[in-house]
Amino acid sequence: ANNGLEAIEIMREIRTNPAKVGVSEVDIIIADWHMEPVDGGTLLRWIRRHKESPDKMLPYFIITGDCDEEMVTMARDLGVSEFIAKPFRIDQFMAHIQGAVKDDRRFVASPGYFGPDRRRKEEAVGDDRRGTGKDKAKFFEPPRRLFSKGGGELVVTPEQIMAAVEEVEALQDEFTDLVGKDIDRLEEIFAQAKTQSSEEERAATVQAMAPICHELRGQGGVFGYMLISVVADSLHLISSSILGVPDDALQLLRTHLDLLRAILREDIKGDGGVLGPELMSSLQKANVSFVDKKENERLVTREFIRKARQGTAVFGTVARQFQATMDAADSDDGNASVASGESDDMAMKKTAATA
Repeated sequence: ANNGLEAIEIMREIRTNPAKVGVSEVDIIIADWHMEPVDGGTLLRWIRRHKESPDKMLPYFIITGDCDEEMVTMARDLGVSEFIAKPFRIDQFMAHIQGAVKDDRRFVASPGYFGPDRRRKEEAVGDDRRGTGKDKAKFFEPPRRLFSKGGGELVVTPEQIMAAVEEVEALQDEFTDLVGKDIDRLEEIFAQAKTQSSEEERAATVQAMAPICHELRGQGGVFGYMLISVVADSLHLISSSILGVPDDALQLLRTHLDLLRAILREDIKGDGGVLGPELMSSLQKANVSFVDKKENERLVTREFIRKARQGTAVFGTVARQFQATMDAADSDDGNASVASGESDDMAMKKTAATA
């Protein structure tokens, strides 16, 4: 399915007419948070609660370039099985799938919640007293179809992982072509905004940059272009929430677009080596120069102001996640949120920070 709405339509057909879609059941759902017209959160709510859902206990993975605490909490409270931040390594992603196979948490039904037990600690707690009377929580054992089909284990060999990695590497030329087209589209939006005289009208136009930047910041790290992720992260935060676009905001957008073009033109991967600090310094100076003007503070979010003043390293969350994953690949089993035995809050945040 290309989006949440298509997924719902397919799931309805599976329940009523599986022959039509050629699928009798679904074992796992892996969805991006940002989809239109139905996003990943709405799809998850439908799976967990709607009477037409064919299986309310399906393992459900949210994958997104956003990994702030608010979004992690929202996904958890909707009943997500796993929350994974882009970019990620293929081998660690497969480790999370293996974790889903082994996951034996009960499902909890209580007022306002249905989903996997949010308590992950494997220790005796006596009688579970969540809720009282008619509000007392009820527990259900999930069918664990993936566990049954895989004989309790989903075996992925090093050769299979290497083949997947090579396939991703083979897509790099296609990725750079797509990035070039995305930048061209950003340039078109920018050119349109420049023709408009109203700051508010410009802001409405510039918001069309946000979904493009969302994809760039996630995919950049996957293909090794960490600085594209950093710049796209900054540009996404501006374009998705700016209230007005004065002339100096246009200049700020221009700086972001020039940096994206330079990174792609020079094929700058990883942290950029010698050029990296110079490019990131340009981004930091542009952001700080903009937010230091008092009249501009009202136009952007507090989050952007904080990140701008703390330096562009803060915008590098996505890139740092990718680098940390690379550094820890030999020692991290990639399964923290399923097998760690930590509290659900701690595990979810660790997944978002290290996936």
